[in-house]
Amino acid sequence: MFKKMLVGCVFGGAAVGAWAGTSWDLAADWSDTVNPNGAWSLNQGASPLPNVASFTAAGTSAIPAQPAWAPSNAAGNYLPMWMKARATVADSWQVGDVLVHSTDSSNGVGNGIANVTWTSPFSGTAKVSGALWEIRDIGRANVWTLFHNGAALATGTLVDGDGHGRLNPETFLFSGLAVSAGDVLMLAVASAFPRAGELAGVNFTIAQVSAVPEPATYLLMLGGIAALAIGLRRQGRVRAPI
Repeated sequence: MFKKMLVGCVFGGAAVGAWAGTSWDLAADWSDTVNPNGAWSLNQGASPLPNVASFTAAGTSAIPAQPAWAPSNAAGNYLPMWMKARATVADSWQVGDVLVHSTDSSNGVGNGIANVTWTSPFSGTAKVSGALWEIRDIGRANVWTLFHNGAALATGTLVDGDGHGRLNPETFLFSGLAVSAGDVLMLAVASAFPRAGELAGVNFTIAQVSAVPEPATYLLMLGGIAALAIGLRRQGRVRAPI
């Protein structure tokens, strides 16, 4: 019994360090009041965007008034923008969808490119997946790129008529990406035509596949092994009754 308990403690500690079953989802983790929000940050370039309580793109688009992350709601300076839709607008834009609008030559000049970053809280491997789709067909296009610590992992273009709507988005998937604590995954969305930015829908999720045991876990394992050795030694000294 003594052996089983110690072995359970030793290898139980190893299992905790190796697998935590944690996941992050941009839409599910969304906040309309806090940015950065945990591991997520919604940005223009390297700067987190401020909150606009009633964003309407200065009244120039079909966006219903709602909270958004944008530099302002003023004409010429309301892009880039991130929001989680509170209303359904056509089939490609439904309640709960995360939307981004890229900057262009007439709005957000001098502002950074729209991007969302996720900073890894662990070291190990992660499953990284996502999807992007075009919201409208009005003669515009966006280029998206997924980066890991500044190195491009995947890229694509959303162009009018390419068929990448909400039901058939462009996707990316990395099933076992090695990450270290503090690593940054960034999904950036930029206008393919400098004259006009455009709306896009975004899904972005990260799931922890495995983790490198923390130093405390190693100490737990070593302590358990030492206790097991001492216990076995003591048991070896006990003689059976005659």
